[in-house]
Amino acid sequence: MWAIGQLRNYSAEHNMLGSSCGPSNSSCVSVEYSLVLVVRHDTVWQVPIDQWPDADFRKVLFPYHCPYQEGVHDLFAIMPGPYLQFFYDALRWKMCFGKQDGHNCMKGMVQQTNRSSVGVALRAPWAGGNKTLNVFDLWYTYGKKRQFC
Repeated sequence: MWAIGQLRNYSAEHNMLGSSCGPSNSSCVSVEYSLVLVVRHDTVWQVPIDQWPDADFRKVLFPYHCPYQEGVHDLFAIMPGPYLQFFYDALRWKMCFGKQDGHNCMKGMVQQTNRSSVGVALRAPWAGGNKTLNVFDLWYTYGKKRQFC
């Protein structure tokens, strides 16, 4: 929430707020960036994002569907700037959280927008994706390849 607030403040100072935001409306965080990445600081990108086979950057993207529980992994969220307001609201209204921490964010974003505006960056093998591609071929965090959800 703090980082999104800082992006909002920077965007306001540089006239980059979304057209629906007034500079004095501090709860409006929509920005005019083509892509916003909300990521952990220790994420290691193995493959440039423009080479991810399943990523549709017109949508709000989460890493992949979790194999053993309902939801998506919460390592990052990537979205067009105008969707940042919906993401912020999903966080603020605790739509992303449950017993699975941030793994409900995709559900929250579907409620905020619709199913067609949300997706995953990688269709993992257990979700019908490429059987030879491992999610850790594209990125990892904690300085090591971490467990699935």
